[in-house]
Amino acid sequence: MEIVNSYNLLVMVFVIIDFNITRGDYTQSEVEALGQFRHAVKKFLTKDYENKDYFLIHWLRARKLDVSGAKLMLEKYKIWRNETNLDQILDEEGMKLLLKMYPAYFGEVTDKKSQPVLQMVLAEWNVRKGILAGHDLRRFVVYIWERISTMAYKQECAHSVALIDVNNYSAREQGCLACISIYVDLVNMFEKYYPNSFEHIIMVNTPRIFENILQIIRPIMSIYTKKALKVFGVNKEQWRQEVLHVIDLNMLTRQFGGTKG
Repeated sequence: MEIVNSYNLLVMVFVIIDFNITRGDYTQSEVEALGQFRHAVKKFLTKDYENKDYFLIHWLRARKLDVSGAKLMLEKYKIWRNETNLDQILDEEGMKLLLKMYPAYFGEVTDKKSQPVLQMVLAEWNVRKGILAGHDLRRFVVYIWERISTMAYKQECAHSVALIDVNNYSAREQGCLACISIYVDLVNMFEKYYPNSFEHIIMVNTPRIFENILQIIRPIMSIYTKKALKVFGVNKEQWRQEVLHVIDLNMLTRQFGGTKG
């Protein structure tokens, strides 16, 4: 009986204390939950990066370390990926064409933690025109998330950073009712399928009128997204200080007050 009990105890220790976990990045409760969670969802982990703690932690934190809730969330995510053929999205020519029409900039910049940085200039996105043209902007934004997440996982990072310049925001072109409907859908999709993927979401040169959009989407954001989101007005000295806290000057593009490029 003592031998059996000792064996069971050893199994529990290896489930709870997973030696693949980088302990400095997580609390003790998260370390224990990661070990249990990996054991519970191992049959769903079909990609190498999915077995890593920097991927698994997203689902646990989204469900406040409730392993059962995180498991259900991950299952739904895997079903959604299959139903939407998401494994092929980075190779879709239609998405690459939309990227030329709605620019998003990847890979040129990393933050001080070597996390990839996504840069966008909202004025370059005529969302209303895209809707009228029948462009699948929801799938295109998922393409952007998938691309930046893939870059992060290749660098063994749990998070990315987003820099968004809201200068020259147009209520007509980016704030129409149909535009807002897309933003609401995207926030809901982000929280379901890419939870807490961004450590920082920094919006600069944000006009006061854009607060109308934020008032609509903030209530459906998770606590992690709300914490990541930092919104600055047109005072460059204010927002530049925050950006430089995250990204080194020589890695920051001139668009955002740096010296790169």
